[in-house]
Amino acid sequence: MTLRLCFGTFIAILDLCKYNITQEKLIADIVRIIDPDSRYIKDRTASNKLKKCQINFRLTSGYFNDVPSIASVKECMKNKIIPFIDESKIATLILSLLYIIQNESKNRTLKEEYFKKFFSADSSQLLTEKEFVFSEFLGRILLYTLYSGINNKTGSDCIKFITEDFIDEKLSLYKEDCQWISSTETLVLLFRKEFTLFNEALDKYAVRQFIEKIDPANQIYDECLENCENFLVYIRDNIWVPFSQNSIGKMLQMIQNFSQTLDDYTTYLGKNMIPFSSNPSVFIPRHRDENSRWAMNFEKTVSDYRQQLTTIYDKACKYMLFEPMN
Repeated sequence: MTLRLCFGTFIAILDLCKYNITQEKLIADIVRIIDPDSRYIKDRTASNKLKKCQINFRLTSGYFNDVPSIASVKECMKNKIIPFIDESKIATLILSLLYIIQNESKNRTLKEEYFKKFFSADSSQLLTEKEFVFSEFLGRILLYTLYSGINNKTGSDCIKFITEDFIDEKLSLYKEDCQWISSTETLVLLFRKEFTLFNEALDKYAVRQFIEKIDPANQIYDECLENCENFLVYIRDNIWVPFSQNSIGKMLQMIQNFSQTLDDYTTYLGKNMIPFSSNPSVFIPRHRDENSRWAMNFEKTVSDYRQQLTTIYDKACKYMLFEPMN
């Protein structure tokens, strides 16, 4: 199923996260930001059909050329809509919209030209951003859904799936991976910050190359083990220590699992490899030449460790893209 971002699906998600406001008033207040004289403000039947993606949005003037500024819409969102959003559901709201954008991006159904116009970034760039100012993000979503020529009926096939149970199933894992800063109304996606640092460290310390390219069943250089040791120190000091103070989310758990597995792997190599006689900086398997059974077990253990590390990393990549990890 391809989820679609249109006015109706946007409203449906807001409706799930609202607080102390009726559905009709929520729709009316959002519409009023764009079109103060709109019939959807008072016509409950029409506004309900908008939310159900049964009709298209029509401006009173009939023209969509006069686009409000991001700044003005952001201010209206901040003052008129955000006070009615349950603060405990802000992360759910933003993540749900990002999930739909990710889904559309993968299926190439986004209107990228308009998306870049209203978000000042293409979808691939937005899906790597780590902080979102709540009012601004909602304002950009509103403008994109109304001023990009999106047929509101495109959401009719997926609107029934936008339920609390569906969102909880897809996004509940991420709740501990976000931080809400109320003073700036900013949601920080900790899992993206953590993964970026993790991914950069894999390259900086050549750990990715070590796992994918270096086969200890043949030989390794002592530099490989030194790089891994430095990588583990970096992960501890720059990811585990600072980020675990907020919460221990799924991404942090995966990075820690990767680090522990790498530590176990290098410890195993250290116990089962010896310096090559003619070159002490090169290590070879301890009993490879005189014990074929030992050599086979060593090779299998090495392969298992490398596979474990690859699997953990692949799961982290999928987690970044809101994809199932099993």
